[in-house]
Amino acid sequence: MTSTRIQDLSAIIPHRASGYAWSGGKLRNGEYVAQSILSYGGGGVLSTAPDMARWAIALESEKILKRATFDEAWTPAKFNNGNLSGYGLGWGVDRVNGHRFVSHSGGHITGFTSNLIFYRDDHLAVIVLTNAGHANPGAIAQHVAGLYIPELKPRAAKAIEDKEPKVTALLREIGAGIHQGELNQDQFTPNMWAALAPQLDALKTQSHLDGDLKSVELLSKNEQGGQRFYRYRMISANKTHLVTLVLDKDDKVAGLWAEEE
Repeated sequence: MTSTRIQDLSAIIPHRASGYAWSGGKLRNGEYVAQSILSYGGGGVLSTAPDMARWAIALESEKILKRATFDEAWTPAKFNNGNLSGYGLGWGVDRVNGHRFVSHSGGHITGFTSNLIFYRDDHLAVIVLTNAGHANPGAIAQHVAGLYIPELKPRAAKAIEDKEPKVTALLREIGAGIHQGELNQDQFTPNMWAALAPQLDALKTQSHLDGDLKSVELLSKNEQGGQRFYRYRMISANKTHLVTLVLDKDDKVAGLWAEEE
């Protein structure tokens, strides 16, 4: 690996990319973060796709650690109630259409996102690095994998019976509030409101670009750590999103995020 290093804002690094984010209907530069904060592994490493490919090859060849060590890292942790977490030791662990994979992704306010996904049984790794903070490199990686092995292409999730229409109605209400730029703070946990409120103007602008909401479909529901996770497909006039809504034990919104389908 010849092009991987800790971030250095003062160094002249040939071909170093600038980070961007989509905000208010236009591209903007990523946020500035001081050198003292960037100089660490979680968000402060520069690399290239070829270098990360070399890293993936090294993982496959056991040049880094023994297979038994990776097997431990790639085993999902188990909650006290017996449910699996979907996360091992620093790696996401899952399956797509029966094929095992492990992955790790990154995103930074400086305007970068990344994803490394390794299909263990297929001996295939895909690395996606972007200088777009709003990108979804995980979805890109999965579709690239599907070009090599069609079975790896994600299948569109099917809607399930909605037995809690009140929760769906809450999501619709929040969507309408974002479209109008007005939300009810009492519907959110304090931490969620602190994270959401500063983004409301940008979310309103994006909502108008997406167009009027046409339909909402429930795709899944599960419970973890005393919280309820709902996964929806929200189809608007110009875009379709997969939305995750998290409610705590008091039915307050503790999590809300969306990605393009």
